[in-house]
Amino acid sequence: MIQFEKLIQSLSQFQARYVIIGGLAAVIHGSSYITNDLDICYERTNENFDALVKALGSFKPRLRGPQDKAIPFLFDHQTLKNGMNFTLKTTLGDIDLLGEVSGVGAYQDLVLKAETVQLFGCACLVMSLVDLIRSKKKVNRRKDQLVLPELEAIQKLKKG
Repeated sequence: MIQFEKLIQSLSQFQARYVIIGGLAAVIHGSSYITNDLDICYERTNENFDALVKALGSFKPRLRGPQDKAIPFLFDHQTLKNGMNFTLKTTLGDIDLLGEVSGVGAYQDLVLKAETVQLFGCACLVMSLVDLIRSKKKVNRRKDQLVLPELEAIQKLKKG
């Protein structure tokens, strides 16, 4: 079971810059979707690579794969700089770090429409509903197709 509270509080404590995306963003916008991981789009700067390593390092991040075998992996500044998207297992649950979001862009693009919400005593940026819908349509996985009608209905309700 993912411990959203501890992950978000640690990211906040170390002042990591990110936007909550994916399933948790859908839930924050009012979806009944159940998610078992934290998906974030992170700012790709040297300062933020260091903040992410400090925030998540003590939770022993390791690569998550189909067989979930132990794959050699060093979670550090250089790894984040050299890569883009990481699907990780931690002692607090699964977290996906995305440098770019399909259909929307990078952190700088998401921030433009992101909403600030309070989660577990922390001010967090959450992907806008418009961007969330756009991204889910672009990725078009089965699970995205299933939640899209609900997100679009929420969008209609919010518009009036």
